[in-house]
Amino acid sequence: MSGLQNFKFESLHEDDQTAVSGWLQGHLLQHMKWWSEQIGPSWSDEHILEHLREHQLVEKEWSELWTDSHKEDRFVTVARSLEGKPLGVVWGSVRQDRYFRHYRGELNWICVEPQERRRGIAALLMDWADLWFKGREVRSYELFATGLNRSAIELYKKRGYKVVDVRMLRGAH
Repeated sequence: MSGLQNFKFESLHEDDQTAVSGWLQGHLLQHMKWWSEQIGPSWSDEHILEHLREHQLVEKEWSELWTDSHKEDRFVTVARSLEGKPLGVVWGSVRQDRYFRHYRGELNWICVEPQERRRGIAALLMDWADLWFKGREVRSYELFATGLNRSAIELYKKRGYKVVDVRMLRGAH
């Protein structure tokens, strides 16, 4: 495991909703901006935030995280300071591979508090996920990353992930 100190891993708590919802909003804002630029027309931050509010997308994402945190084949783990402040989150699951039929670990989302980034927390969250997966006879790992999220892709490549499939978007003309 990586060497960051002065923090702990814990399961998701109800009182994490404010911090995690803020991260979800930032994640959706950035990704929807990237996606809308590809599909066209590009959405402004204000338009995206209004869309998130109108469709309660952050609340729906939180609800899915909260539900998954209580399932046997899924986890949502929070890295916290020793004082209990949430620093980052990792959400994963185990599924049987559709074609090879072995169990595959899926990293659904990793996010670190913006002020805490570049300190190794994401790598530690991935280490924690690896340990969780090892206890479940996982033979392969999968994650999806938006091509413009270069820092995440760099981290995943350093950890042995390879680009296999590419998702492409375009608007209807």
